[in-house]
Amino acid sequence: MNPLGRIIGYLAPFVCLDCGDEGLLLCSWCRSSLSHVQSRCYRCLTPSSKGKVCIACHDTLTATLARTSYDQILVRKMLFKLKSDRAGSVAIEMAEMMAPLLRQTDPTSIVTYAPTSTRRVRSRGYDQAQLIARYLSRSSGLPYRRLLARVGHTRQVGADHQSRQNQLISAFRVISPGHITGRSIIIVDDVMTTGATLETAARVLVEAGATQVTAVVFAAAQKLL
Repeated sequence: MNPLGRIIGYLAPFVCLDCGDEGLLLCSWCRSSLSHVQSRCYRCLTPSSKGKVCIACHDTLTATLARTSYDQILVRKMLFKLKSDRAGSVAIEMAEMMAPLLRQTDPTSIVTYAPTSTRRVRSRGYDQAQLIARYLSRSSGLPYRRLLARVGHTRQVGADHQSRQNQLISAFRVISPGHITGRSIIIVDDVMTTGATLETAARVLVEAGATQVTAVVFAAAQKLL
């Protein structure tokens, strides 16, 4: 765990989310139980180097990298704690496990995030994707910039990819165009289920001049379509 996590844990000792042992938010044993995700095209699931999206499936995302699978009980516990129990410290744990993924990305990239709805941010007191992106930036040395803002209070409630994409039309706007043109962007989120949010955010970044957009997430659904 990084220094900030150690300080928080010292002031208010963590209890492992899985086994209940005191000391760490996720003990080394339980952390090791999280499966790793094979590098693949997120649309057709064909194995690919560094998560590259294959030519036939390419739309707006150049590549997608995930630390683990969404379809695990421990992952669901972590996401619930982060999103519904206002435990922002979970973001530190996620970022620490995601950090090695950035070695597979363009070393000149800018780190940003896919902003959640403003209503959710007010309810939680933070944007979980922003927290993860900031911690990833610090650990990797890559610059962090807030490049997108959420428009309105759009909340994804559709069950499939197309329903979510329809809801997300015009959901994002660019706020720092000078940092986008001609740059490679890493867009961070906690989870990727259908891929609609990250595709839509990537499209806005590409239209603003980004040369490529790579999505880096903590957990991804086994099959997105």
